[in-house]
Amino acid sequence: GWLGTEYLEAVRSVDADLAAIVSTIEGKPGLRDRVTILLTADHGGKLGLKRHDDMTQLANYRIPFIAWGRGVAPRADLYRLNAERTDPQIARPDYEGRQPVRNIDIADTALTLLGLPVISEATASSWPALALD
Repeated sequence: GWLGTEYLEAVRSVDADLAAIVSTIEGKPGLRDRVTILLTADHGGKLGLKRHDDMTQLANYRIPFIAWGRGVAPRADLYRLNAERTDPQIARPDYEGRQPVRNIDIADTALTLLGLPVISEATASSWPALALD
């Protein structure tokens, strides 16, 4: 169930696994110079909210989008690096006009990092892959 005991244990387990992966990469210069990690989620939510589908709650539609490693500027703001995107601040945007960074953007961004052609026409927005540095 949403934010139940099993759910939170799974989150803790994945967090520990991710920490081990990052630690391994940082400890091996050959990997550190070749690896980029992109991380996002399918939706938001937070403790205290009984449901995660109420789109009037900022926590339900703001998701993490984390890029780390090769080709990523440390502590960079994706909206500063991608001026064609609009930072939604505290309002949930619709799908008209300038778009925010969305979790579907991870596909073209990953393909670009791999040196492969993007599939922008298959994404919710027609914006190019995200700049990370």
